[in-house]
Amino acid sequence: MGRLFNRIKRVARMQLNSLKDKVLDSNLFSDKKEDSDDSGINFEEEWSKIKRKYSGSTQDVPYTLNDSYELLGVTFGTNLDGVKKAWRALLRINHPDKFPEGKDRERATKKAAKINEAYQKIEDFFTKGKT
Repeated sequence: MGRLFNRIKRVARMQLNSLKDKVLDSNLFSDKKEDSDDSGINFEEEWSKIKRKYSGSTQDVPYTLNDSYELLGVTFGTNLDGVKKAWRALLRINHPDKFPEGKDRERATKKAAKINEAYQKIEDFFTKGKT
């Protein structure tokens, strides 16, 4: 259920972003700004504030890395620093050395390998540009 909800959220976000880009490109607000100055809100200034606030947190990440982001438990498009923090936290919990010999250790080894692989894919994208 959580994965489905995250996908719906992500699709809605992408559609809203594309809609915002279309609205900004069509200059709909430039004509209305002159007509309705009584509101006191300057759309361009507010939009630039929002862009500056969130410019470092997300980047254009290919959707093929979605599974890696979900495995690490971070939102899709998070920058490398945020991904690295999540990766370290997950490895602290799931490191094989924390478990005694047996099935628990085998499960932890497999899970740590998946976590490392997911982080490696995202790191390769950010550092080398590979997907």
